[in-house]
Amino acid sequence: MTTPREPMPAGGLQAVSFLHLIRIWNLPTALADSYAGYLLAVGPEADDLSAITLLGVMAVSALIYSAGMAWNDILDYDRDKTTHPDRPLPSGAIPKKVAGPFALCLTIAGLVVGAFLGWRVFLLTLALVILMFSYNSWLKHHGFIGCINMGACRFANMWLGIAAAGAALGSSLLPFPATLATYVAAVTLLSLLEDEAVGRGMFYLMVIVLLLAPMMLVADVLKGAASRPEVWFALVPLAVLVGWVGIIAYSAGKKLSAASIGGVVRVCLTGIILLDSAMLMARGKWPQGMLCALLIVPTLLLIKRLARRPRPVSTR
Repeated sequence: MTTPREPMPAGGLQAVSFLHLIRIWNLPTALADSYAGYLLAVGPEADDLSAITLLGVMAVSALIYSAGMAWNDILDYDRDKTTHPDRPLPSGAIPKKVAGPFALCLTIAGLVVGAFLGWRVFLLTLALVILMFSYNSWLKHHGFIGCINMGACRFANMWLGIAAAGAALGSSLLPFPATLATYVAAVTLLSLLEDEAVGRGMFYLMVIVLLLAPMMLVADVLKGAASRPEVWFALVPLAVLVGWVGIIAYSAGKKLSAASIGGVVRVCLTGIILLDSAMLMARGKWPQGMLCALLIVPTLLLIKRLARRPRPVSTR
């Protein structure tokens, strides 16, 4: 028998509520995108690697991702009062008049840091902000188009890192953010099933579709394995991703519900880190890929401590 928790102080309640507002448990996936993008673009000897630039572009990702999550709840405030009353805004844990300036500050900070990293990164940061607002304010309610929009957000997020390293838009690196965008668009499409009554066949079909992106990367790895044996390392995170998603999806399919589909979506989002890691390894950068994969540790810890716990509710 567990003992009841002591009431959390009001300041602690609000601090935890802000972590829920920005979906802190998903933040490492955004960091992995820009981290992978930057390291994919630097030379094989890493002579051009700048720790300050790398940390800067990851800061941009963190700020804009957090802002996007906050704006999502602000713009969905009226809807969430019915569909998600436990979220920080409708529950009253964070006043809406506080959330707005908070999200605005995050957005401006992201643009400012992007400007310091050069005009290319600034323009991509601005494009990411526009994509964020187009999704949150309109396109997420338009099915497939909204899924494409979300994929484009992740494309731009990875390209932030690539641009920070000085690579041009038409470079040979284009397939990597394109693969990420395809995967995320498919995961977003799968998440729409949480609000729909779907059969098991349709659910499994959607899971297979979203796994096509990592399988395309497998094909690329196998193609280059003869000349670069080290790219075989990429098959490890890819196998973990496909196996993890497959097992969770099979279990969820036995008794489909919004909660079980949501669990699959959460695993798929966490799997973005594994996909980014595999991309680095596919370029022969297995040490950097292993470091990227380690981001899954804070993600799982945050999910355990925050995402699966009841959200704090206002005591007013």
